[in-house]
Amino acid sequence: MQPLKYAVSIILYNDKKQFLVVKRPEEERDLGGIWGFPAVSFDPSMESFDGAVARVGREKLNCEVEPVGRLPITIIQERDGYDLLLIDYKCRVVKGEPDVRKARTSATKYADQKWTSDPGILMEGAEKGSCCIQLFLHDIGLWPREKFRTSLK
Repeated sequence: MQPLKYAVSIILYNDKKQFLVVKRPEEERDLGGIWGFPAVSFDPSMESFDGAVARVGREKLNCEVEPVGRLPITIIQERDGYDLLLIDYKCRVVKGEPDVRKARTSATKYADQKWTSDPGILMEGAEKGSCCIQLFLHDIGLWPREKFRTSLK
């Protein structure tokens, strides 16, 4: 049995009903170059889920966010060396403006960002196995449960 790693991703909405997508660095092995949602991994014995959500805003987007809900489904996906449990949170900005160029993290720094209302931009990432994207697309009726990838090995 592999160790379990926890992660949260945020679906950040603006007043125009658009959501923020971020582009992963091209050099990433499994999900490089895809559009998705900002996320962090965390240790639940050291940080709460809400604390991890706030950290996504601070470290990855250089703004303050707060959760306004979460998607009703969770996924566990087998990765190289660990299993990933991921939860998507719906969020709003409470201070500042998201800007990946001002990220303050030693983890993944995103290459780009944009606001969109078109979930089609996320299909490539879902096909490649991005958990956060599959959960989001499932929630809006565009990704059937039987297409979820349970392994990126």
